[in-house]
Amino acid sequence: MKYYQLNILISPRLDQTQIDSFLGSITSLLKDKGEISIGRTKRINLAYPIKKETQCWLLNIDFSPKSEDKEWISGIKTELNKNQQILRYNIIKRGEKKKSLKENLSKKKKKLK
Repeated sequence: MKYYQLNILISPRLDQTQIDSFLGSITSLLKDKGEISIGRTKRINLAYPIKKETQCWLLNIDFSPKSEDKEWISGIKTELNKNQQILRYNIIKRGEKKKSLKENLSKKKKKLK
Protein backbone atom coordinates (compact mmCIF):
# COMPACT_ATOMS: atom_id res chain seq x y z
CA MET A 1 0.00 0.00 0.00
CA LYS A 2 1.37 3.42 -0.92
CA TYR A 3 1.49 6.22 1.58
CA TYR A 4 1.93 9.96 1.41
CA GLN A 5 3.10 12.77 3.65
CA LEU A 6 1.30 16.12 3.76
CA ASN A 7 3.27 19.08 5.14
CA ILE A 8 1.31 22.26 5.78
CA LEU A 9 2.51 25.73 6.81
CA ILE A 10 -0.36 27.48 8.61
CA SER A 11 -0.72 31.18 9.39
CA PRO A 12 0.82 32.16 12.76
CA ARG A 13 -2.18 34.36 13.51
CA LEU A 14 -4.27 31.32 14.51
CA ASP A 15 -4.57 30.39 18.17
CA GLN A 16 -4.67 26.81 19.48
CA THR A 17 -8.46 26.41 19.25
CA GLN A 18 -8.48 27.62 15.64
CA ILE A 19 -5.63 25.23 14.82
CA ASP A 20 -7.57 22.35 16.37
CA SER A 21 -10.65 23.13 14.27
CA PHE A 22 -8.44 23.47 11.17
CA LEU A 23 -6.84 20.12 11.96
CA GLY A 24 -10.30 18.58 12.37
CA SER A 25 -11.36 19.75 8.92
CA ILE A 26 -8.16 18.42 7.31
CA THR A 27 -8.40 15.05 9.06
CA SER A 28 -12.05 14.64 8.11
CA LEU A 29 -11.07 15.29 4.50
CA LEU A 30 -8.31 12.66 4.64
CA LYS A 31 -10.18 10.06 6.72
CA ASP A 32 -12.70 9.70 3.93
CA LYS A 33 -9.84 8.64 1.67
CA GLY A 34 -8.00 6.20 3.98
CA GLU A 35 -6.02 5.95 7.20
CA ILE A 36 -4.03 8.84 8.68
CA SER A 37 -1.36 9.53 11.27
CA ILE A 38 -1.07 13.09 12.59
CA GLY A 39 2.26 14.51 13.71
CA ARG A 40 2.85 17.18 16.30
CA THR A 41 1.98 20.80 15.43
CA LYS A 42 4.83 23.19 16.18
CA ARG A 43 5.61 26.85 15.63
CA ILE A 44 8.69 27.53 13.49
CA ASN A 45 10.64 30.50 12.17
CA LEU A 46 10.80 30.68 8.39
CA ALA A 47 14.07 31.13 6.52
CA TYR A 48 12.38 33.71 4.29
CA PRO A 49 8.98 35.45 4.41
CA ILE A 50 5.99 33.66 2.89
CA LYS A 51 2.98 35.89 2.28
CA LYS A 52 4.67 38.50 4.52
CA GLU A 53 4.88 36.07 7.46
CA THR A 54 8.18 35.17 9.15
CA GLN A 55 6.74 32.51 11.47
CA CYS A 56 4.15 29.79 10.99
CA TRP A 57 2.69 26.58 12.38
CA LEU A 58 4.06 23.40 10.82
CA LEU A 59 1.78 20.37 10.59
CA ASN A 60 2.81 16.93 9.28
CA ILE A 61 0.27 14.25 8.37
CA ASP A 62 1.04 10.77 7.01
CA PHE A 63 -1.81 9.09 5.16
CA SER A 64 -2.49 6.17 2.88
CA PRO A 65 -5.46 5.87 0.50
CA LYS A 66 -8.06 3.11 0.60
CA SER A 67 -7.84 2.73 -3.15
CA GLU A 68 -5.50 3.90 -5.87
CA ASP A 69 -7.81 6.51 -7.40
CA LYS A 70 -5.77 9.18 -9.22
CA GLU A 71 -8.37 11.92 -8.78
CA TRP A 72 -8.37 11.85 -4.97
CA ILE A 73 -5.04 13.71 -4.75
CA SER A 74 -6.35 16.50 -6.99
CA GLY A 75 -9.45 16.72 -4.77
CA ILE A 76 -7.27 17.16 -1.70
CA LYS A 77 -5.22 19.86 -3.44
CA THR A 78 -8.40 21.69 -4.45
CA GLU A 79 -9.65 21.74 -0.85
CA LEU A 80 -6.26 22.91 0.46
CA ASN A 81 -6.12 25.72 -2.11
CA LYS A 82 -9.49 27.05 -0.92
CA ASN A 83 -8.23 27.61 2.63
CA GLN A 84 -6.82 31.11 3.17
CA GLN A 85 -4.99 30.14 6.39
CA ILE A 86 -2.56 27.84 4.56
CA LEU A 87 0.66 29.58 3.57
CA ARG A 88 2.11 26.57 1.71
CA TYR A 89 1.57 22.83 1.51
CA ASN A 90 3.45 19.93 0.03
CA ILE A 91 2.29 16.37 -0.67
CA ILE A 92 5.09 13.83 -0.91
CA LYS A 93 4.62 10.32 -2.24
CA ARG A 94 6.55 8.07 0.13
CA GLY A 95 6.17 4.75 -1.71
CA GLU A 96 5.19 1.50 -0.09
CA LYS A 97 4.26 1.50 3.57
CA LYS A 98 6.74 -0.43 5.67
CA LYS A 99 5.39 -3.60 7.17
CA SER A 100 5.69 -4.43 10.83
CA LEU A 101 8.58 -6.46 12.19
CA LYS A 102 6.29 -9.43 12.93
CA GLU A 103 5.11 -9.58 9.33
CA ASN A 104 8.69 -9.48 8.04
CA LEU A 105 9.79 -12.24 10.44
CA SER A 106 6.86 -14.46 9.50
CA LYS A 107 7.71 -14.08 5.80
CA LYS A 108 11.35 -14.99 6.48
CA LYS A 109 10.30 -18.10 8.42
CA LYS A 110 8.05 -19.18 5.55
CA LYS A 111 10.91 -18.80 3.09
CA LEU A 112 13.21 -20.91 5.27
CA LYS A 113 10.71 -23.81 5.39
